[in-house]
Amino acid sequence: MNLVHRNANHPFVVWSACILWLISILAIIWSVTLFLVIGDLLYMTGTDIVNADVLLSGIILLPTSMQMLHVIGYNKKIETYTKVACCPLWICLMWSVIINFCGIVLCFQKIAIGRCVCESSIRTSMKLYRVAPKHKRFIDSLQWYMRCCGLKSYRDWFSEDWYDKVRDYEWDPENKELSRARTKQMDSVPLR
Repeated sequence: MNLVHRNANHPFVVWSACILWLISILAIIWSVTLFLVIGDLLYMTGTDIVNADVLLSGIILLPTSMQMLHVIGYNKKIETYTKVACCPLWICLMWSVIINFCGIVLCFQKIAIGRCVCESSIRTSMKLYRVAPKHKRFIDSLQWYMRCCGLKSYRDWFSEDWYDKVRDYEWDPENKELSRARTKQMDSVPLR
């Protein structure tokens, strides 16, 4: 006699339960490691909330996926009303989706805020390029390291008031040789 062992669940459900279990373990390990290693940096950048969201998602997914694997292990069909700790399976999965959606929204918000702060800092440094040595060093280092010029292109320097007006725009229309020499010294963008 040939007995075929059939699982009560579709293979997609079985694989999903395994993947959810793996994701939950990795989410917990990842977020706890980040909190322990760079917790201060997470706090200063405001991404600690995103990391806490990842941890919460992993904590909710772990018992949910373990319950699903437990039911699969006993060759029973997974039902949406199956209890996981204190609530049905579908509620745990729904909360996991909601928490992950909130995490995605928080990530995009933090990226947008970080971009605005960064652009503002670079624009300020571009304006103070000649008068504040720390801003000059910052811009020179940034442009040297990134191999770029300006915020988006070299044209950004034309819209900023960064130049030394006395030195760069002194010219005497009577003395054309002096005027040509001054024009050669005038820098339209910083050297780096």
